[in-house]
Amino acid sequence: VNYERAKRLMPRDQETVLNLKIARALNPDAFDLVKAPSGFSLLYGALHPDEIVWLGLVPYWMAAVSGIGLLFSRKRRLKQMCRSVALTGCLTWALFLLLLGLKIRELNVPYAIVTANEVAVRSEPHPGAEEITRPLHEGTKVQLKEERGDWVKIYLPDENAGWLPAEAI
Repeated sequence: VNYERAKRLMPRDQETVLNLKIARALNPDAFDLVKAPSGFSLLYGALHPDEIVWLGLVPYWMAAVSGIGLLFSRKRRLKQMCRSVALTGCLTWALFLLLLGLKIRELNVPYAIVTANEVAVRSEPHPGAEEITRPLHEGTKVQLKEERGDWVKIYLPDENAGWLPAEAI
């Protein structure tokens, strides 16, 4: 749990990444129940949201300065250059805003770590329900879908869902 927390705060810290890999290797569940990142998230996986904001300021100021230059320049060639730089800066800044939105969305995906030694995944939120997969072990990362009383619904690797007791995560 703490290595996952540390990774969210310091995504490029080598010791944290290594310790998290070791902890996952010790887990008998060889799969990760949190969906793998896709699309743009692979491009910015190592960046913290603050870093995306600071990097996005570069094209923003490029566009702003070029826009001012476009307003006050009298030479045609300089106006064309300012127009091109302003347009490129605006488009690049919009891309950074998109990346920031995706990063914030990714960071807000609700997940939990199994803390019980072993817990059964059930088809319904009660102790007598059928077990739908093999038990999960301590340290398995699960993506949360819904909460109902003392039970939580999680996503499974096959896109189905199952229920765990809330005290097990």
